[in-house]
Amino acid sequence: MQHLRLREIQDLLGDEFFDYEIFTVVRHPWTRLLSSFRRKDPDLCAYVRWRSRQDLEDASLSEYLKVARWVRHPHLNSQASFLKPSGSEVSIKDVLKRIRIFKFEQLSLLEDWLSLKYKKSIQLFRHQVAVSPLPAINNDELMWLRRQCFELYKSDYRLFGYTMNG
Repeated sequence: MQHLRLREIQDLLGDEFFDYEIFTVVRHPWTRLLSSFRRKDPDLCAYVRWRSRQDLEDASLSEYLKVARWVRHPHLNSQASFLKPSGSEVSIKDVLKRIRIFKFEQLSLLEDWLSLKYKKSIQLFRHQVAVSPLPAINNDELMWLRRQCFELYKSDYRLFGYTMNG
């Protein structure tokens, strides 16, 4: 259920939804994009191949960013899009008042919160494994790609307090 949108969870739970304490984990958009690029989802690759005849396995980071602009996939959608409320009468700022947001880069804060909540030590499994390095990219191209990422995920940067450089 990690890729369900908030409104889908609300639809599944009905009125019971309001009985739950909700939290989510977000990730810096740049490192999230790099992770997705390095560990390409097979379903995403098949979908892109079907829609555009492009093979994502051989795509450069620049080409991958271009795909991220048009494809709808949980690993490429903005994280803010998962929090859109089901009713248009509710703003995302109102939704965020009900949700605890933890940053992937600070998972120890989530562990502490869960440990206090459940009165036992909680240690989350970090299943991320080492990834292959990025292809050689000169500094100018790297900065251009980071700016493109910023433009694509501007709502995530703003909503979750990330900056382009860290």
